[in-house]
Amino acid sequence: MSELSAALPSLPLLPVEVCDGIHAAVAFEVLRDLYGLQAATIAAWCAIEARTQGDDVRYRFWFGVFCDLRKASPVFSLMLPSASKIGLPLSKDDDFQTAENTRGDLDRLLGSRDIGVSIIREIRSIIEN
Repeated sequence: MSELSAALPSLPLLPVEVCDGIHAAVAFEVLRDLYGLQAATIAAWCAIEARTQGDDVRYRFWFGVFCDLRKASPVFSLMLPSASKIGLPLSKDDDFQTAENTRGDLDRLLGSRDIGVSIIREIRSIIEN
């Protein structure tokens, strides 16, 4: 057992249904709609972040969302190379443009600090509109 895993206490896997005023079912739907097959990856990163910060409630919330997303879509997705990397011209209404924008948003999100806070903020803005 590594020192890090020994330092982190084991957590009960009782799911948390509401975190930061957001219900797990709402988080599930929004992540699935926004990120498709990458939704489980986003939820996993939120859980990892919460776990490393020692936030047990957020960890169990995001871990539960992750588990539900994996059950709903147990297929690992493959990110296609961007159209510009394979030498295809892009037009404004090209599907590749949309895929590239989504990939950029996902890369930016995964590279940010406080990914869980960013996702909660995004969910709230969708709910309010």
